[in-house]
Amino acid sequence: MMIIAIMRITERRGYDQLLGLIVLTGIGAYILLYLLAWNPKTVATTQTTPVVESNNITQPTLEDQIQQEAKATLPQEPAEPVETTATE
Repeated sequence: MMIIAIMRITERRGYDQLLGLIVLTGIGAYILLYLLAWNPKTVATTQTTPVVESNNITQPTLEDQIQQEAKATLPQEPAEPVETTATE
């Protein structure tokens, strides 16, 4: 019973559950107590960011709408023809 309890304690502290079996050896209990008490295992954690689904469509601002309306009402100037010369 004591072995099962120690195995669960080691698992909760972040170590492998089988490390609790070290208590069966003579000096193993002292090694396990050292590991559990003064040598906390560092667990690497990764931060995850929540995924936000959006269709990435931005609404035009009021200034953008005014500029578009101003461009639409301005008379369009005809583009000047580009003269090309052929060289021989």
